[in-house]
Amino acid sequence: MNIKIDNIPVNYIKEGAGTPLLLLHGWGCNTETYRPLINNLKQKRTVYALDFPGFGKTPEPPHAFCVGDYAALTIKFCKLLGIETPDIFAHSMGCRVFLMMNAAGFAANKVVITGGAGIKHTSDRLSLRTRVYKLASSLLKTLHAEKSLERLRRHFGSEDYRNGTPKMRETLVKIVNEDLTPFISLVKNDTLLVWGSLDTAAPLADGERMAHFMPNSGLAVMDGCGHYAFLERTDWFISIVDNFL
Repeated sequence: MNIKIDNIPVNYIKEGAGTPLLLLHGWGCNTETYRPLINNLKQKRTVYALDFPGFGKTPEPPHAFCVGDYAALTIKFCKLLGIETPDIFAHSMGCRVFLMMNAAGFAANKVVITGGAGIKHTSDRLSLRTRVYKLASSLLKTLHAEKSLERLRRHFGSEDYRNGTPKMRETLVKIVNEDLTPFISLVKNDTLLVWGSLDTAAPLADGERMAHFMPNSGLAVMDGCGHYAFLERTDWFISIVDNFL
């Protein structure tokens, strides 16, 4: 199904019946990434899941989005569909979107976050790779060597960056440079944090930090799982989430 929001035809699904649950997907994913989870959750609740602009069947945004843009669009999505005080399931970038929605006053019920992103990692000492990139990038910008600069970005950038279009690369840069740590303590909902012990995209330490700052949260660790624990050990993951919800 599609719904137009700010002239963007947003693809979404609505399945099941019962308490509304809003699923917020991660970077590089879409609604179908979570199909095993949706098929279970929809047995007891109405599951709403949208493809964020630039993912799945939703076209790219008109300009490079920041987290606030995705959050604002999602709030409008809920208002248009009459979704009130839903449970939230957020994975990876979806956690960023939820944190911003919550800070904007969006009312939710219970919240499940897995592999949540939003904490910016900094280091007192930059790696050699990072120093080389920053030095070369600064030089090429001074020389206005745009083609060489783009090749440099492709070489040093992450797989997500390399696979993206220019607009989505700019979006990714905006998003990963936003530190949402100050928004974590604003989450007062009953929140379940589910983390894979081997998650490298959002390390377990991030989950522990969120659990420390969210006053009504608990952390469940899935040993041996990574960033997509809900796909690696689906039955185990679902049993944890079902018990909480």
